[in-house]
Parts: sequence; structure tokens; C-alpha cells
Amino acid sequence: MSPFRIPVDAVITAIQRDAFAALGMDEVSVLAFFEQEKQRITAYLSDKPDFLRPDADILAEDPSLTYIETDLPERFNHPVPTPLQHPYLYSWLRDCWRYHCEKIYGKPHILDKDLILATAPTGRFNAMALAGSDRHGILLEDGLLNVVTGLSNLLSVCLYERIDERRYLERNMDEIQLYARNNPQTVDDMARIIRRYVIDGYSVQPEAVGGSYRDDFSIRHVVSGACWSFIFEHEVFHLKTSDGVAPQANREQLEARYRQVWETFDAHLNPLLPVRLDEATFRQRYLAHQEELFADYFATLAVASLGRNEQTLAPSLLGVLLFFLAAESTEYLIAELTDPGSARTLRHCDGLTLSLTAIVTDESHPYAFARREGLVSGISTNAPETGAELRVQNEKISFIAGLIRDALDAGLSDESEARPEPHAKWRFGKKMNEKYLHTH
Repeated sequence: MSPFRIPVDAVITAIQRDAFAALGMDEVSVLAFFEQEKQRITAYLSDKPDFLRPDADILAEDPSLTYIETDLPERFNHPVPTPLQHPYLYSWLRDCWRYHCEKIYGKPHILDKDLILATAPTGRFNAMALAGSDRHGILLEDGLLNVVTGLSNLLSVCLYERIDERRYLERNMDEIQLYARNNPQTVDDMARIIRRYVIDGYSVQPEAVGGSYRDDFSIRHVVSGACWSFIFEHEVFHLKTSDGVAPQANREQLEARYRQVWETFDAHLNPLLPVRLDEATFRQRYLAHQEELFADYFATLAVASLGRNEQTLAPSLLGVLLFFLAAESTEYLIAELTDPGSARTLRHCDGLTLSLTAIVTDESHPYAFARREGLVSGISTNAPETGAELRVQNEKISFIAGLIRDALDAGLSDESEARPEPHAKWRFGKKMNEKYLHTH
């Protein structure tokens, strides 16, 4: 990843402006939307005063969390780094970043001085590392915070049994299957989060999962926190790569593997394409995908280290896999809405075919479910102890992912209704790749 030649805040502003313009929103309508969101959240909390836990309860569990903003409407009054930054999401994102830095690095990271955080409706379910000429940026898809939070709440309830206020029992596969059969609404709610995100473009928060804060299932904070740490560390790896300080893979092995993949592609698949893919383009996309896999690997090791230190290895690794569960469920529904049957067909392909398909179709990342399986394989080979626990959690995630796909299919099975289209933001995602990822 090469740095942008202009200040990164200008890049973020341009992405946000283009993303909202693709939704038919100019600056006036965007700011009006933010004000409507503030009024909606204020009304929601007035109607449900028990939605949030009291500050005293939170600080009793972790006295360091004094910086967490629990007055949700007040989040809209926090200063933002760019004119079209959603203030509520920015304040929330800053809190997540500080929590991550204090857990991983043992100290808060100074924002604004060397790093800008931001969100935008990019139509790419991930974050973007933006290396600038002056400082760096991390830009999240604006639904990512909401989707991860919602799925974390539900996944934790499904995979853990609460014993008392401080202790949880991890369910085994038989127990998870029994819970899913007896509580089908939990999986249906997960599928609903994905459906609303893909079709409406925004997974609405706040939204209660339990009856009130008194039903709080605190293991979900470990899971969601680990997911944020995975996302942030993944992007930090990219930024370190741009600075030339990231650990490098064995170049000879990478080059040998590249030659093998290119020769296989050029001999068997390239002649079948309407327009042959030149080697320079193929190489650029292949190496970009390899960097994504390296970033997954190093981010997972960072989260695993944190989990061991805090004796939360299993839920921490579950948080890593939660990201892939959300991403592959999103990919699946978009594919089923635009090309019915294609997503399930891809799942029967071998790893090389999936890799080549993602390169040919100019995906910014390898397919999420293929990344997940590749990650489990890589960690198991190079870090066997972590890999053993990761395989246990992956079996559970694979089961839940299958249930979510079935629930999404069931929601599309009514032939009397026309299939909805994905939200316009997903069309913008491809254009953004071309403009901001391939040209600087």
C-alpha cells in the first residue's frame, strides 16, 4: 500500500462526500440526517430509560472506563475531524479505539496528532487503512459498528450460559445445537441484522437485545472488544507495511507461490475470459490479497496474546471470527439478491478457484469465508496452541453461519414478493475501489 500524496483528512473528506453523493445526499441533507438521528436516539432513550447500564455499574466493573460516553445524544455534540463525519459514530469509534489501545498497548493512543478515525457508507464491510503524506487514517464502513455490536450480543447469548454476574459457561457444540433448536429467534435476529444492513444500508442502533441493562450479558463485551481489536490491528498492519516496518513474509516463498498461481491461471482460466487479464494487473491484485491474509494472521496473534493475558482466550478468538461471520453473511445476502445461487456455488469451490475468482472479479479482499478458513489453517500450522482453540471456535462459527444463511434464504423464499435490491451503498463500493485503492 503506497501513501496518498495529499493529507489524509482530505482523502477521507473526499471519500465521505463521494459515498453520500452516491446515495443522493448532498452536504445539507447529510447534516439534516445527523440531526434526525440525534432526535431519534433521544426519543428512544426517553422511551426506554433502562437501555443503558448506569455509569456506577460500569465503573464498578472497570474503573478505567471513565472516558466512555454513556449520554448517547451527547455523542452528537463531540467535535469531528471532517465536515461529513457522523458525530455519533465518531464518538463511539474513538471510545472503541481507546479501549483497544489500552488493552493491547497498555496506554491510550493519541488521536488527531498522527491518526484520524472516520466512518463512511463505503459499501465495503471492513475498514480501510489510509496512509497519508502527513499522518494516517482508518476509515470504517458506517454500519460496521452497529452490525458487530448486534451480532456480538446475540452470539454471546447463544454460545455462553450465564452462571452469575461474573461467570459464564462456554457451551459445547451439542449444547449450542440444542440452544439453537429451542431458541430459533436468536438466529432469526442475527439474520435480521444482516438483512436490514444489506437492504436498508444501516443497522439501526440503539436497539435492545435483552429486557434492560439488568439482563446484561457481559461476555459480549469481551467478544465485541476482541473483534474491534482484530479490525484495528489488521489496519495497523497495513499502515506499518506502508511505513516499511511490518514483518515481511519470506519473499522467495511468496514469489514462488505467485509464479505457480499465475501460470495456472494464465494456462487454464485466462483464455476463457472475454478480455484476458494482463500479468501486471493480476500480480497487483494477488499481492494485495496476500497482504490482507498476512494482516489477518498478525491481528489474530495480537488478539490471542491479549486473550491469554486476560484469561479470555476462547471469547477473544470468537471475537476474531465474529468479524468473518458478519462479513461472509453480508457477502452471501448481497450475492443471493444480485445473482441467486452464486454464493452457495462458490462455497463448493476449492481454495485456488476462490482465490482466482476474487482476483478476476477485482474484489478488494479474498472472500470472507475463504479468509476465515485460511486463517484457521495458517494459525494452526504456525501457532498450534492458539490454532487448537481457534479450530474449536471456528466449528461453532461455521455452524452459526450456516443457520444464518438458512434464515436469510427463508426470508427470500416468498415468490409472491419481488426480491429487494441491495442498498445503493454496495454499488458504490466497487467504484471506490477503483478511485481510491488503485490510483494512488
